[in-house]
Amino acid sequence: MSESDNTGSWREVLDDLDLLRAGSRAMGGEERLRKHHNAGKLDARSRITHLLDPGTFMEIGTLVGGADAPADAVIIGSGTIDGRPVMVAAEDFTVLAGTISSAANAKRYRVAELAVTDRVPLVMMLEGAGYRADGKAYGRSPTDLLAQARCSGRVPLVTAVLGASAGHGALVAPMSDFTVMSSLASIFTAGPPVVRESLGEEITKEDLGAWVRIGQRVGTDA
Repeated sequence: MSESDNTGSWREVLDDLDLLRAGSRAMGGEERLRKHHNAGKLDARSRITHLLDPGTFMEIGTLVGGADAPADAVIIGSGTIDGRPVMVAAEDFTVLAGTISSAANAKRYRVAELAVTDRVPLVMMLEGAGYRADGKAYGRSPTDLLAQARCSGRVPLVTAVLGASAGHGALVAPMSDFTVMSSLASIFTAGPPVVRESLGEEITKEDLGAWVRIGQRVGTDA
């Protein structure tokens, strides 16, 4: 095979990779992104862009999940904030409601593992519906929560709850050194549909776990 033939064959592979990356970066598609933006929220990739210094984000696991679940609903990687290195993860609600599969669990585990190994802070941005209820048997050990727990006393763990966060995914928030919630956020073990089926009670996401201003008493408007 000549050098030009070899270059051509690699070009095809690289072009295919570019198409796969583009599909992953399209997230849940235009319609779901538009709905997300119309609700007054940034999408997961925009959140990372706003958080990190321009051009510093290096993604890990871009192609995980394939065309059916771009990035498997969680975007992870490294970057800098004011020149300081951090690891970051953002749940993508536009892809399967930001739910967690075995592959997504592995990505969440890995980003926390790298934060501890490299001695850099970990920032988690939450908006997801917990474990994916698709009937598949996921191996949940080692769970990402083990890696997140190992951050304690070693590296700062910061969580931003930026929308509805439920179940397994929400558990990183109470383990964090610092947690903040946006005015559009809520956090709970199980959402309104589960409460309705279990207890027959109608309840809102906000009633279950809405944000509270610093100094505000729960249940008041002060």
